[in-house]
Amino acid sequence: TVDRAADGDDLYTVFYDASNGSLMFSSSTDGGGSWPSVTTVDTVTNTGQYPAIAVNPAASPSADKLYVSYHDATATHLRFVSSSDGGGSW
Repeated sequence: TVDRAADGDDLYTVFYDASNGSLMFSSSTDGGGSWPSVTTVDTVTNTGQYPAIAVNPAASPSADKLYVSYHDATATHLRFVSSSDGGGSW
């Protein structure tokens, strides 16, 4: 899943890494030309399936805050995390 920030150049994505069963995150500041790093959002085995990401619009007080929902197959729960620093911490 990919979402775009209000400025149009910043892209954010979350995806399930089946090789280790983790939820991963990456961002691009050049419209998707490069994705310099991939970080782990959740590492519990078999979690992060069916992720969705949303970015607050720039006009809001929480501009560019990120929201992620995903399925944790291990615990059979829907989970939700957010980041107020562009995905630096969750």
